[in-house]
Amino acid sequence: MAKLPVYERQAPLMADIPQLQTPQYAAYAKSQESLQRGLDVIGKYAAGEAEKQVIKEAQAYTVANPITTDQLEKARSSGINPIESALNGGMVWNEAVQKLYGQQASAELTSQVYKHYDSVYDRVLKGELTDSALIQEALESPIKSYYNVLAQVDPDEAARFYNQSITNGSSYYRKALGELRTKELARQDDIAESNFYGMVRQFEIDIQSGIDPGILFQKYSNAIEQAESLFQNSSRKESYKTDIQTEFTRALYTHLGKEFVNEFGTKEKMQEAFDKGDLGKYSDVWNNLLPTQKNSLKDIVDKEFTRVENQNNKEATKLKAKIEDVSKKITEGTDPRRETEAIATLKKDSDKLSGAKKDEVDVEIAKLELRRDLREKMKNKSPAEMDAYVERLNDNPELYPDFAVEIASEIRDKAKTQIKSDPVGYYVKQDEGELGDVQTLFMDSETAQASFEDQNAIVNKAYADEPIKKILTTSQKQYIVDALSNDQLDDVARIDLAKNIVSTFGPNAIHVFNEIAPKDPLFAQLGSLAAEDMVRNKGTMSLIIQGRAAIKGQDISVSNLRKSAPASLVANALGVTHPQELQNIYAAADAHYIAANPDKINKTDKKVTIDDELYEQSLFAVMGGHIGDDGKRYGGFTMINGGLVPIDKQYATDDVSAYVTDNSRVAFAEALANDPSAIGFDSRGLPMIMGQNGEPYSLVDLNAAQLKYANDYTNPNLYTLVDANNKPFVTINNKPIKVDMRVLQEFHKNQTEKIMGVNDREFVRGTLDQVVRENYRQSPKALEAQRKKGKKRQTRREKIGY
Repeated sequence: MAKLPVYERQAPLMADIPQLQTPQYAAYAKSQESLQRGLDVIGKYAAGEAEKQVIKEAQAYTVANPITTDQLEKARSSGINPIESALNGGMVWNEAVQKLYGQQASAELTSQVYKHYDSVYDRVLKGELTDSALIQEALESPIKSYYNVLAQVDPDEAARFYNQSITNGSSYYRKALGELRTKELARQDDIAESNFYGMVRQFEIDIQSGIDPGILFQKYSNAIEQAESLFQNSSRKESYKTDIQTEFTRALYTHLGKEFVNEFGTKEKMQEAFDKGDLGKYSDVWNNLLPTQKNSLKDIVDKEFTRVENQNNKEATKLKAKIEDVSKKITEGTDPRRETEAIATLKKDSDKLSGAKKDEVDVEIAKLELRRDLREKMKNKSPAEMDAYVERLNDNPELYPDFAVEIASEIRDKAKTQIKSDPVGYYVKQDEGELGDVQTLFMDSETAQASFEDQNAIVNKAYADEPIKKILTTSQKQYIVDALSNDQLDDVARIDLAKNIVSTFGPNAIHVFNEIAPKDPLFAQLGSLAAEDMVRNKGTMSLIIQGRAAIKGQDISVSNLRKSAPASLVANALGVTHPQELQNIYAAADAHYIAANPDKINKTDKKVTIDDELYEQSLFAVMGGHIGDDGKRYGGFTMINGGLVPIDKQYATDDVSAYVTDNSRVAFAEALANDPSAIGFDSRGLPMIMGQNGEPYSLVDLNAAQLKYANDYTNPNLYTLVDANNKPFVTINNKPIKVDMRVLQEFHKNQTEKIMGVNDREFVRGTLDQVVRENYRQSPKALEAQRKKGKKRQTRREKIGY
């Protein structure tokens, strides 16, 4: 610290000055004494002012150089006075500095003491200090050392600091002890609470363990007695004792009530046991109860019976509803195996019931299991097979009760209804397959094929032995019909849709078009042409689309076209056996005729002039007729013995008539497709068709026969032989004679019989595919004529599409 000035008192008394005692100097002395007193007052004043100045400077010094907590802590550990260097002035200075630094140090240390007290109390709150002696020791630990440091600075301030710290510490000590007492009481309450719940839980476990009723009752009595001492230290001891008795009594009586309900089953039997005092294994417990306790237990038992009865009724109703739901799922086609888990759950729920309601539900579950098993056995059966299965159940009453037959009949009837309304949806669901997304048919063929792959496989399996197939679900078909009828598709999109159907469903595409036919016969015929040959029939399809737009856009009436001679011939050929195909052909031919012959439309009345030859060309085109590379007409239809006959694309239109009118009896016999047992043999061993009267049909009758289209969608080459009155030729077995045009064609092309010198050469059945097909050879002149003929028809193709 800086060197401070030293102040000395003024006007000291001089010892060697003589004292004047003479009277003459008395007045002078008094005057001098008065003067001296004045000087003393002035001196004291001057000294006081100087002291004040020193104190003021000391204050300034201590403010500028305050004592710090670090200095105090160092002094506490070293024992050196922290202000020793500042005590280098006079007495006034030193006293002032001591007082001022004492006050500063006291304030700093008091702050530290308060922090220390708070820290100790916080440790008490946290549970780190739990002993009163340790708490007192912790509170007092720094006080003595702080006092020692402060005593070096200012003993008076140190004494004041010590007394104040001890007083404040006592308050913290009392508060900490109070906190300990509170915590201990809370701990005792926690222990009591834990003991309470532990005892209750233990008693519940004892109840659930199924121990002997007598032992259980003894545990009950012991617990009531134990509660007196167990909760002695808790602030809620009386409450706990009351709660224990209440909880244990409730648990015991509730348990006994449930046990009595399970044991005796009905209120009547229970009352009888009460009256006799004979409760079986519960008799000892019953006999140890007071009359008031017995009455309380009776009330609880009665309420338990009522509760169980109400609960049984409620739960039984819920279970029956669930059973009905599962039954519906099984019956309506959901895979019955999927419901096995649901049935197991129903059984578990039924086990929670009791009495008559449980018996009722168990019977319904047994019937449900029977329904599942019957549905599994009837799965994937055809309607006829299901009929036979139900009949077999009905014929064995000793094995199958009436309700089993009723369930099987219900399953069959529901399956028939589903098959009738939506067979594809039914079969796909039965096979657990995925239905195709019908919207993909309006996208691209690859996407559609992938989407319908599963559905196609299942449908082909389901209809393996049936000629006419359903390919689409009801909703899929309706989606396509709606798109076609609402004019959502332009001409290009309609043709693309037909192409996608063909590529997606392959041989089954014709069935898709037939499904759509009743709602849109024109599109159905368009699809038939696409399925037959998309590339070759593209021109015909385009004209059909154009004609459709013209008819609709110009409101053209085409009804009179159906009255033409060619239309009548087609109607005679297809009207009875294939009425929908007839409507498809008419719709397409009308549109084709309008597009190919716009000059036939009367612009005034919107009616169409009939030209039989041109309408015949339209009929021929829309029925798949075309000009081959060799210049010949193929497919469409031809005339045989005065009747129109639709023919497949592989047959040369103008050659087919000879397959019937100029063929052998052996050819007809070998071509017979539906009744091989009707084949007889002549004396040479050659086959012939035996008629209804047991006589073989003559070659004259066979050559004069007309043909009716008999395509059943498995073989487009089948035809029924009829006479001029449309009466079918029948075999000896009374079956109509159906012949395969391919066989007649092969026999006609191989007229080797004439070369061999016989009228009827034997033709071994089954070798049709091995016959060598020879190209018809013509002379150069004939070939030239054919070339010119082909060129002329090629020009016509540009007009009418073939």
